[in-house]
Amino acid sequence: MALKLVRLSKRVQTWIDPILYRHVTLEYPSQAEAFVRTLETSQKRPTFFASQVKILCFAYGIDLRDAVKILSACKSVTSLASWLELSQLSADFSHADLESFSKLLTSGTLQLHRLSMILHDFLCVRDPDFTIPVLQHVTHLDIYQGSDHFRNWSWTGFNQLAHLTHLSFDLSLSTPLETVNEVMPYFPPSLRMCLVLLSTRNATVTIKQFCSGNELLERMAVGKVDPRLVIGTNEPLEEECRFGGLVVVHLYDDVVKDWSSVPDGEDDVWQKAEQVMNHRRNQKFLEGKVLK
Repeated sequence: MALKLVRLSKRVQTWIDPILYRHVTLEYPSQAEAFVRTLETSQKRPTFFASQVKILCFAYGIDLRDAVKILSACKSVTSLASWLELSQLSADFSHADLESFSKLLTSGTLQLHRLSMILHDFLCVRDPDFTIPVLQHVTHLDIYQGSDHFRNWSWTGFNQLAHLTHLSFDLSLSTPLETVNEVMPYFPPSLRMCLVLLSTRNATVTIKQFCSGNELLERMAVGKVDPRLVIGTNEPLEEECRFGGLVVVHLYDDVVKDWSSVPDGEDDVWQKAEQVMNHRRNQKFLEGKVLK
């Protein structure tokens, strides 16, 4: 009987493990350390993690050395979120770790469809080259903490990202809103949506103060600047700043849920943005009928 249970347990594990490891979200250093130990001590076949992990998320505070080990082992990842910040990494990380992480992203080994990260830091460049292999199949790109540098980028190859349909970036309130207009000419023809997430990072004003009387922001929110633009934020937002429900509010906990292994039925940030675009189209249609 015991032997049958062992055999049954092993059979069950063979189909449960791929489900458990398909999504890997690491929010804390201890979780990353535990996963590295699993990689180093697991009795699973060597190709298991290389083939089964598809969605990988490194949240703030994960050790860069652990991130390199994990990403090196998970070669079939198609969705990657890396919110590591160089300024927040432990003092003992080495430039070799940074170079290793950068090579993993630029070597062409990974075939990503979704990517969320700080590009300039982890590509080890001040001006990202969007022709690198890892970006050529990306459909959803979230450029984290990039808006401060946008005006210094040449955006080489960005308009040639043939598969890119969804773009998002956080816009610090210290960055001129006109920066969005300056980026738009680089959009590839395939792009259907650009989500601009307002952030108080490094700002001296609140979102409420930023929104007050901001005509350009209102025109962007209602879709008059470009129908592909959607305004949002990852921070709490008062009702008067939502322009009649046309601003996406997606808090940090919601962002982590988007990358979690247990969907709870709630809309992810892209679905929320799509709802805003649909609402604007419906409003425009109804306004057109009234005018007739």
